[in-house]
Amino acid sequence: MHKKFLATNAPIYETMNKNIDKFINFISNPFYFFVLTLFFLIITITFSFIILNQITFFTNHLPLFNFEFLKNNDSFLKGLPDKIGLILSSSSTILAIVFAISQISITSISEKYTPYVLNKYIEDIDTKISFFGLIITVIASTLFLYINELLSSTGNYIWSIFLISIFLISLAHLVKYFYFVFSLINPLSFSSIMSDTILTNVGFIKNKNLGEKAEVVLYSMDYISESSLIVYSAIYGIKSYEKEEIIEVLPYFEEIENWTISMGDVSIKSIQSCELNTARDYIDKLQNVFRHELTTYNSMWTLQYILNSFGNILKFAFRSTDDIRFMVMSKYLEIPSIFIASSQTFPSKKIFYSYDLFLKKLFDLNKFIIDKNDYDLFKDEVNGISLAIYLQEIEGLKESIESNLDELFVGFDSDIESKVNDVKLLIKHDLMTNFSNIITYESIFQKIHDVFLSNPSNPECSTYESKFKELEKEIFDFYICSKINLLFLVIGSYCIFVGRENNKDSLKYLKLLWFYTVPEDSDTSWGNTVPVPSDLEFLFNMLFFGGTRNNNYWYESYHFEGYHGSKPYIIKYVLLRVTYLLHRGKNFTINISRSISKSELVYKRLFITTFISQTEELLGCCDRLISESKEWDSFFPKIEQSTQLFQHTKEWISAKEKEFESILEEIKKI
Repeated sequence: MHKKFLATNAPIYETMNKNIDKFINFISNPFYFFVLTLFFLIITITFSFIILNQITFFTNHLPLFNFEFLKNNDSFLKGLPDKIGLILSSSSTILAIVFAISQISITSISEKYTPYVLNKYIEDIDTKISFFGLIITVIASTLFLYINELLSSTGNYIWSIFLISIFLISLAHLVKYFYFVFSLINPLSFSSIMSDTILTNVGFIKNKNLGEKAEVVLYSMDYISESSLIVYSAIYGIKSYEKEEIIEVLPYFEEIENWTISMGDVSIKSIQSCELNTARDYIDKLQNVFRHELTTYNSMWTLQYILNSFGNILKFAFRSTDDIRFMVMSKYLEIPSIFIASSQTFPSKKIFYSYDLFLKKLFDLNKFIIDKNDYDLFKDEVNGISLAIYLQEIEGLKESIESNLDELFVGFDSDIESKVNDVKLLIKHDLMTNFSNIITYESIFQKIHDVFLSNPSNPECSTYESKFKELEKEIFDFYICSKINLLFLVIGSYCIFVGRENNKDSLKYLKLLWFYTVPEDSDTSWGNTVPVPSDLEFLFNMLFFGGTRNNNYWYESYHFEGYHGSKPYIIKYVLLRVTYLLHRGKNFTINISRSISKSELVYKRLFITTFISQTEELLGCCDRLISESKEWDSFFPKIEQSTQLFQHTKEWISAKEKEFESILEEIKKI
């Protein structure tokens, strides 16, 4: 019978809970709450007005109703002190309850949240109205009991109207106050309120319809504030009205930052108190905020603060043995997938700024991991990247892009062949040397569009559109992959630096990174890859240009430790990789002919002259590797002694220098 009772009444309880939730949601809406408060106030004033005016007007015009119960004003006045006394005792009791709950709330907030959340609780309008409204009611009721005999009947009525109004308004706000407090006490419930608040502020920024230049400034600022705005205003040459647009939205950014940091701090405090489910919930909510913002508002304002929070959580959690730090790393590595899945228009400045920000934070995180020797977390990171859908072999991706480009132009007239070749040239060379620059991608897509418009017999638009979308996605993938390959080139270089400076066994990180998907005991060929290039030409392009062809000092944007430079370690890392690839039979050549276009000749000349100019530095690094060869004997699996390998690399570089000098002489004759 007991089970049957529960089963039978379960729907009733469920319906009751739903109705309660609907009521709470109803009064939580500021507009409906205002209407409800106004309704109670009007009823109170109307009822009091009837009594004050002896209800003569109403009895004359509405004779069908019996108003005798309202006509005895003397008896009403005599009983008024008792009624006010009831309000006084009720208000005092409620005030005591509110005070007790406030103490519990403040203690709970201090333990679970940041001072920012505590300040929000103190400044909450419902908290203030409930608390001070009840205090005013108690004081006014007490005063009335002493002076009511000195007042006229009209004075008594006015005083009672005031007391009842304040009491009802306080009660109405008290309902919202209790709902807010109970949400605060339960962090799992309050996480939804915090994330909704962040997204609400994002919506406010979106509704401001910022100009393109204002958006660019905001995305490029590392720290959004009025002081940093002065510097960026000068850099981007923004006008006064654009500056005013930015200043207008700064409070919303401050709210986003504070609430996001608070969510991260709740996770940290939850880890401290071993409430791991709460920490996981907040980490999930943080990532969902970014995903929701990207898909709903088509913006990425929260990313900077979310990445900061993730970094703080991970740096705190590395000391613990639980899986929180692995969870944070997995959320971190999902960011590029969210970029791709959001169907963003590519290329766009906000993607470039946001992805650069992501990679910068990931680099800082890896520096921390290597410094703290958290090998397990690094292994988890490499595993996560190898399983990521966005990571592909650069060599294969490049070939696929060139193949899809050929398919895109099938059926196009031969009259525009030169324009088609220009696009192919951009794909073949610009993507290799200038993959970090948005101008590269804008030029590629603009030239493809020009080819389509200039073709006299345009192919079927739907077919062309589908092929173009596929090509666009692959080029987007190339951007994602090339940048992450460059990042891990620098991370690998940092491993070498740490091993030299701090005498740590950081080479195990390199070995893990290179051979994770191809271990010595593997008897299967896996399709997964790691962010380590296997294309020699692309590897040298990364070394020479760092994805930005016009910046020969790209490596200076990566800071290692103290005043140490990064370039010597980057060169050493690249030569280690070159040594490995040469032993695997990899090579590359640069061919020229009389029929070569001037544009292609420019690209090849740039690469050749850069290689020749850096040969001396490359050979010097080879000599250092040869002298350190014993340190590297255990690094290369199933390969002869590293001395021979490095000697071969040195000879290969010298031979390439002579080969390129010969090609350079031929170029001068063309």
